[in-house]
Amino acid sequence: MPPGPGYDQQGYAPMPPRPEYQPQPSSSSEPPAQPEVTLLFKDGRPPQQVQNYALTQTTLYVFDGAKRREIPLEQLDLEGTEKTNRDAGIDFQVPTEGQ
Repeated sequence: MPPGPGYDQQGYAPMPPRPEYQPQPSSSSEPPAQPEVTLLFKDGRPPQQVQNYALTQTTLYVFDGAKRREIPLEQLDLEGTEKTNRDAGIDFQVPTEGQ
């Protein structure tokens, strides 16, 4: 018995066409940069802007390429630094014990 209309020679229905995969264009393979954080110092030196950093209860580590700088938090005006960044819409909080 020959296959009916719409079927191939083996009697199977044809596969529906697959949608083509369209990759989303990517502007960069790097992750988005962190916002710049403004650091205010107790000793009156000019504020610094840093982007790539890690923060502990005692130290701020700033990463700049292959270099790493350590800034003891006791050198920072923490209240002023937090307020300046909060006013700019940037979340900068020193971790407290237990965080």
